[in-house]
Amino acid sequence: MSIELKFEVFDDYLKVYISGKNLFDVINETLDAIRNKLTDSKRKKMLINVLDLIPPSEMEKFYIGEIGVGTFGSNIKTAVISRPQYINKFFENVAVNRGGIVYVTDNEKDALDWLLN
Repeated sequence: MSIELKFEVFDDYLKVYISGKNLFDVINETLDAIRNKLTDSKRKKMLINVLDLIPPSEMEKFYIGEIGVGTFGSNIKTAVISRPQYINKFFENVAVNRGGIVYVTDNEKDALDWLLN
């Protein structure tokens, strides 16, 4: 994979670190690995840290949002932490408009406040 995944399991959620580049090139494998970890850990909430990920293009964000909701549906509540200069809410809007429960922010505290409430 051109990206690296790391996981931390907490009482109420799964924390996923995604780093590297070309996420779109391996999006199906990445989402499958995350889904498997969610299933194994019996978690319905996840915090995804993409601070060390080279951001996808706007069209890739669109497809990642669609594919993500196709993978997780409305069963998994997801907060994403990204660098502020890459946040325009496009990915979040795509996912939410398709039934996902997604929030994107640049702050872990805000992400956890939203995720755990």
